[in-house]
Amino acid sequence: MADPCFTKKDSEPPACGVHSVPLVKRQTSDHSDTSGLGSFTFFVCPVSGAVVRDTPAHS
Repeated sequence: MADPCFTKKDSEPPACGVHSVPLVKRQTSDHSDTSGLGSFTFFVCPVSGAVVRDTPAHS
């Protein structure tokens, strides 16, 4: 299994620590499955399509 994407420390703009590409900023909409949580912003890796963790996953 491949390493999960994470935000590269101190990168500006935020970048994927696995693929070294800039992350894409997304925002939830009122019509999404998250509508009960309110509006929030998150980052997606354009290579893997994964929502990106703030820090590397630890095993």
